[in-house]
Amino acid sequence: MSLEDQKMTEQLSFLPNKKFPIIFHATRERHQLLGTSSYNEAEIDICYSYIAKLFNTTLNGKKLTQWDIGVITPYNAQLKKL
Repeated sequence: MSLEDQKMTEQLSFLPNKKFPIIFHATRERHQLLGTSSYNEAEIDICYSYIAKLFNTTLNGKKLTQWDIGVITPYNAQLKKL
């Protein structure tokens, strides 16, 4: 990560590691089936809370948008719910 990127991520107080701006957040809730895939409501709620924090963040004078945020999920059903 570039020095400029590191300075930007230092502004994100909720990141567990400012030098690694990726969040892995485990839950104990059970997955629910949707067709042949699954989703987890607790994970979706947690993801929404992080996204809301990011949307309320300004980095270098710029408000973050949906194009600045990436969410990775291995489940098609989870992707559809998000």
